[in-house]
Amino acid sequence: MFKSFFPKPGPFFMSAFVWALIAVIFWQAGGGDWVARLVGASDEVPISAARFWSLDYLIFYAYYLICVGLFATFWFIYSPHRWQYWSILGTSLIIFVTWFLVEVGVAVNAWYAPFYDLIQTALSSPHKVTLGQ
Repeated sequence: MFKSFFPKPGPFFMSAFVWALIAVIFWQAGGGDWVARLVGASDEVPISAARFWSLDYLIFYAYYLICVGLFATFWFIYSPHRWQYWSILGTSLIIFVTWFLVEVGVAVNAWYAPFYDLIQTALSSPHKVTLGQ
């Protein structure tokens, strides 16, 4: 299946691994923070659905799109393939959607966190939480 779906599977997956490693190391080593400072993004992420269109997230979306675009362009030129759009761009979309769904879970946890912290405070000792809270 790999030979019919992916262009030159051996070099393709090795280059995908190396490219992903370079992209992740750049982002984690401060590239993401550098780009955020360059465009004036804040470190504060909203505790609502607005986090998904905050400047920090938009920067990451653009970075992911650029990384995928450069990788796909290289393979589209180097080894044109019948299924290249599905194999390269489709796989990239699956990876992005998986990441996005994890971020949705993180956002829900961040949204519920103040409420659950209040419950923990109320259960830890009497009279620490008022009825108005």
